Amino acid sequence: GAKRALGGRDGPLPLWKRSLAGATAGIFSWLVIYPVDVVKTIVQSANPSRERLCARHVAARLLREEGVGRFYRGLAFTVLRAGPVAGILLPVFDLTLSTLRALRD
Repeated sequence: GAKRALGGRDGPLPLWKRSLAGATAGIFSWLVIYPVDVVKTIVQSANPSRERLCARHVAARLLREEGVGRFYRGLAFTVLRAGPVAGILLPVFDLTLSTLRALRD
């Protein structure tokens, strides 16, 4: 992963590298999953008493009627949020995990 690419094989990474690894992973994951999230949101927001939507049909309709760009509308804001959030969460997770392991031992 991103931590290994930054040199994390030989011991703990400095805080800035852990933050960069977390931000990179968070941004990349949203770039990959965002189109699926768009379809999921449309399916979940449908009125269940009026219609039941199939994700595959929703995706096909979006592509046909609005083009590929529809799957990425709003991505910039999500990525702007994802980088800092994941950049903070990964080091906090690492610190919490190492603290819990130290308490266990």
